[in-house]
Parts: sequence; C-alpha cells; structure tokens
Amino acid sequence: MGFFSKHQHAYDTSRDSFILTFQPELPEERVTAFLRSIGTSLLPGSHAFDGTPTIVFEVVVSPNGIQHIIRFPKGKGQYLMKMLRTSVDGIGYQEYDDKAAYKYDYGVSIKMHNGARTLALASESDYSARLLGSMQDAVEDGDELILQWVIRHSNAKRIAHGAENVSSANTTIWQALMGKTIASPEEIGDRRAKQSDQMFLATGRIAAKAANQQRAARLVNDVVTALTSESGAAYFKTKPVDPVKLSDQIEFARTPLIMTAELSTKELSGVIAWPMGSRVPDIPGLVRGTTQHRPPTNGVPRSGLVLGRSTMPGVERPIALDWEKALTHLYIGGATEVGKTTLAERLLRQTIDKGYGAFVFEYEGNLLNKGLNQVPAHRLDDVIVIDFTRNQFPVGLNIIKLGSPSLVAGQLTTLLEAIYPDNKSVYTRKLISHIIPALEVVPNATLADVLVMANPRNPVELAWARDVAGKQKDRPIKQFLTDWLGKSKETREKDSQALENRLWEILTPAESRYLVTQETSSFDPFDVINNNRLLFVNFAGVSEQVASLIGSFIVSALWRAASASAPEKPNLMFIDEFQYFSRLNSDFEDMLATARRKKLGLVLATQYVERLPTSTQDAIAANARSKIIFQSSPKSAQIHQRDFADRTITAEQIVNLKAFDALARINTKEGTSRPFTMHTYPEAIGYGHGQRAFQLSEQKYGRSIESIDTAEVQRRRPTTPTQQSHKPIGTSTYDVPVDQNREIKDDAAG
Repeated sequence: MGFFSKHQHAYDTSRDSFILTFQPELPEERVTAFLRSIGTSLLPGSHAFDGTPTIVFEVVVSPNGIQHIIRFPKGKGQYLMKMLRTSVDGIGYQEYDDKAAYKYDYGVSIKMHNGARTLALASESDYSARLLGSMQDAVEDGDELILQWVIRHSNAKRIAHGAENVSSANTTIWQALMGKTIASPEEIGDRRAKQSDQMFLATGRIAAKAANQQRAARLVNDVVTALTSESGAAYFKTKPVDPVKLSDQIEFARTPLIMTAELSTKELSGVIAWPMGSRVPDIPGLVRGTTQHRPPTNGVPRSGLVLGRSTMPGVERPIALDWEKALTHLYIGGATEVGKTTLAERLLRQTIDKGYGAFVFEYEGNLLNKGLNQVPAHRLDDVIVIDFTRNQFPVGLNIIKLGSPSLVAGQLTTLLEAIYPDNKSVYTRKLISHIIPALEVVPNATLADVLVMANPRNPVELAWARDVAGKQKDRPIKQFLTDWLGKSKETREKDSQALENRLWEILTPAESRYLVTQETSSFDPFDVINNNRLLFVNFAGVSEQVASLIGSFIVSALWRAASASAPEKPNLMFIDEFQYFSRLNSDFEDMLATARRKKLGLVLATQYVERLPTSTQDAIAANARSKIIFQSSPKSAQIHQRDFADRTITAEQIVNLKAFDALARINTKEGTSRPFTMHTYPEAIGYGHGQRAFQLSEQKYGRSIESIDTAEVQRRRPTTPTQQSHKPIGTSTYDVPVDQNREIKDDAAG
C-alpha cells in the first residue's frame, strides 16, 4: 500500500485544472463522444502498485455561482483538452490554479451497489439536471457544496457472446452455500448491454461547509436524494465520512486503491452533472457561454503582426495581420479588463521591434509604463513622453503654433463647442477668430495670451494688448481688437466670460498649463513622422475635457505632418478611447480614409463605441478594415454585431465572450476574412528600460517650470514698458504693491 500511496500521490497532486463553460445547448451525444475519446489514456502502470492517472469531474456551488471543474493528469491534459474541444462545440475553458485549503463540515462517500448492472436511468440529461437542481441552495454566506468524481478506465472482462454458466455479479453468502452462483439470462443481458460501451471505474464524494453542520448536512442530503432518485439492479449508496479525512480526499482528489463504482459511458455522462440537453432549466448561478469557436480561413496569415491564436481545437495556430494590411487600420472594441490593453501592448512591441514609428495616446495610463518597457535599448533615443502625471520638467506643445492662424482658430473653436456644448457664446467664436491671427505679431505667443487679449486684467496687460492690436496689418482684425479693447473693463469681463470658462480648465491646473504655455513646442510633428519616433502621450491626471482638446490637437498635427511627408518606414498610431481624441471629426474621418497612402496605420480602441458620432462610426465601419471585438456592453454589442455582416453572430454572443477571447475579421490579401474567434497571448516580457526611456525623454524634451514662468513674464510686455506688472489670469506674476494696484484700478477700467 505504501508504494501505491506514494506513486498515486504524485499523480493526484500534479493535475492540470480547468473551469468549463458550456453552450446553452449541450447534446448528450457530444458529452459521451468526449468520454469515449478518453480511451485507454487512463490505464494504470505495468504494476498494480505503480498508481494510475485519473480524471476528476467536480461541480462546486457557492454564493459566487456554479462551477464545473475538470482536472486532467499531468502530461495528458493537452490531448484530453483537444478531445474535449473537438467533441463539445463552443466549450469555454480557463486554467484554474486552486491553492485554497479545503475544509468541509459534513460529507459522504458514494458507493455503487451491484456495479456490473446498469443504473437504468430514464434520461441521462434529466438526471444530470436533477443533480444540478439539488445543489442550487448553497447561496448563503460561507456555503460551499461539492460533487466530485474521480475516474479511470476499466479493464473489466467482458462477457463473451454465447458464454454459459456465467457467474452472477451479486451472489449472497446463502446463494453461494446453496450453489446458486450462476447469473440469470436477464442479468447476463443487462451486463452485456452495459459493457457494450467503454467502462470506467469511479469514486464519488459529496461534501459541504456552511454556517453550521446541520445546514451542511442538509445541503449534502439534498444531493444524495437526487443521486439515488433512480435505481434498478444497480444503485448508489452513501456513507458519512469524517469531515477532516474527506476534506483531504477532496482537496487532492485522491484516487483510492479500490474504486467504489463501475460506470458505463452514458451513466458517467449523467452523474458528472454537466448541463446536457436542449432544455436545461434555468438554475441560479449556472453560467452558460453563447459564443462558438469559429475557425480562421487559410487566407488569415500566421506571421506578420501577430494578434493572437485561434481558439479552435487542434493546432492552436497563430493569427496575424500582414504588415501592409496593418496600414488599413485596426479597430479594437470591448469592455475594460477583457484583453484590449494586453493586445495593444503586444502590437506595440512588434511595431517597435520592426523599426516603425509608434504613437500612443491613452487616457487611463494603463499602456504607458508597459509600453515604455517594450522599447529596446537601441531605440531609447526615439522616445518622446508626454505624461500628465509627471510635470517636474513638462514637455512643451504650443497649440496656437501648430498650423496657420486661421486653421488653429477654426480647430480651437470647433473643439470648444464640441467639448462644452452648453457653454456657447457668439463672442467666443469672434474672439478666437480675431485674436489667434493677431498673435502672429508676437513670435512666441501661447494659448495663455489669448485670454489676456480677450480680457486684460491690469494696465500692463491692457497696454500690451493695445500694442498687439496696433501692430495689425489686417484692417478688420485691427478694428475688431481696437473696438474690443475700448470697452469698459466690466463689459469685457462679461462678454469674454464664456471663453474664460472654457480655457480655465486648461490654463489653471499645472499638469496642463505648463504644456500649453511654453513658447515653442518641444518636438516637431514632421520629425516624429519622418524619423519614426516613439511618442507616448498619457492623459491620466487631467480632465476628460483637457485630454480631448490637447489630444485632438496633437493627433491633428501628426496627421497634417503625415499628409505632407513621405517617410521611408510606416508609422502606427495607437489611440485608446479614441472618442476623446477625435473631436475634430472632419480631420479624423479624413485620416481614416487616406492615412494608409501616407504609411500611417491606426489602431483604435474603445469601450464606448455608442458614444461616437454616427459619422465617425460609419467612417470606422468603412475604413477600419480589420476588427477585433472583445466582450462588450449590450449597447456596444449591438453596434459591433453589424460590423461582421454575419447573421449567425449575435449581440448576445459578443456580450458573453470570455476575457481575452474575441471575435475578429481582418483584412487579408484575399479581402476581408470571414469572422473567426481568437485568444490573445499574455503580456510580452519587456526589456525593462521604461524608467530610463522616461528620463532620457525628460532630459531631451522637458523644460523647467521656472524657465516657462520667466519666459511668460518677459514675453508679455508692450513696446514701451510700464512699471506696473501684469498677470495672465488672476494674481499678477509681478511684485506690485497692493496700494499701487488700488491706484491704477480706475485707469484700467478705461
């Protein structure tokens, strides 16, 4: 026994475990097909005491729901999982690493009386549903109920056809003394019928823990009642077992030297309590999958920009996108924590390793550190990081110098009206369209100067604004500014309030103020495009409105640079939650339609596709030729469903996708592929240079806050300087005595 125990313990403690999810319809014949595929893979070693590999079937019920768990012998799991997926269409599985200690309050072992005979179940699917139904009451805090079967292949000798004088499988001592040991014809026929299919030896256990032992016993006894509800010549019996001993047996799914039941394939399909049949009742806690595995066509590449692997049984072949087709744009949809970021990180790594440019825009910061760690040492010099959570040495972006004055003015107006639809004013559009062109005479003007021109707060600012107005060569602009600055202080404040209400959110927080108030941008969009830089922009730490305005400007600037460039190598732009950065709809839709001609591919991700304007949704549907959809909300799933143009794909299937599984169709050399299912690979192992990448970017592109403040003070001076100071917004940046400010108040009102 010691040798057996030692060898068997090694088998029992080294199994591979999986949690299973079944489709709404699970035909009985598919379950039995899998059980038959087990074949002789569970035969013992050459010696009886060598131990034997066993499979474990478990149903575990708790307030968290019903879990079906299967445990395969180490070394045989790959084959058996292939057989399971081949036999049972659409079955979902997830690796399960159970490290919790089992401690049950009450339990029983299961023994089969007269196991050579049939159980005589009227319907295996009904019997299975009955077992599941009997377990559904384990819903109170602390409840846990388990049904466990440990099985192996049976080598039982079959009754030969025409054999006579067959010994009965159930002879009492009295019958033996009377010489009545021969099986009846009925018994022989019954045993032959059971042996017509594969046979399994099994040991069953039921256990529960609860608030008290009485409740645990009731939970167990309900399952016992269902288990023994049908019987014939063979039937189940149960026996209470010491809870400590039983807990150990269940925790390690221990295989005994002598099994306590002999089951045919069909009988085993019923007792493991899988939700078989087409009419499984709704049982609380029973989760059903709704997405079937779909194979990729041969036209779907196996190499290139690798996206993941097929979920189909057999060889789990890679799924890839030709690098050329990556320029026809990839759309990734799905909820949070379902695989979007993991996929984006892997795509980013491959893009960087390829030597291409990569531009990353994100709002939550999930991809920044992961992405920076994917940069190899030889590309660290290409990295530019704009991280709003780190602003000791902010990178500069002079928004009003990113294009012609009329273009920037139009974009700023469009963005403000899109971001703040409830805060419109006729003066806002007029002020922006006149002030931004007027600031051309101030070589290093920034967004902060727009607000000072609109509402000077003191004599110095007023003198500077009038000086700017006086230098205008465009007569309408000069006249507008002269009239505007001629208004009373109170009127200017009132009429410019809407503009100030919109810009204060950018110009007040340090995280954004020191980005947009630098006189020159730290980087050139044309350099980023032509030299395939690695640009990371992380908007975590600022409001959605700030992210939307600044992000849209950067995306638009890169697109204009790409439109006027011919880079040797392609660039990929990764935009997470791209609805924040696509407020300039016309630019964004134009980029979708024509960017591939400029070697610019877009990788767009969102969990809220329903929040996009209809025109943008249509542009994505038409121009993002490859689509990968993870588990989505019901509203998003309704939109994503249409992207596949396949009646067999429903919104419900998309809603019920497992994490890291996706429905996809991609652009291939043969055209857009048929929909298929895929699974993303785990996160890539990084190079570990993330912190170094940030430090180098900060040294190369960052500027000190002191230098930015000093430049702003020096810039905003009229041609004839005055002794009084001025301020961009609020308190003056100069040291002006309080009494002096009081003396000049009336003059400023004029």
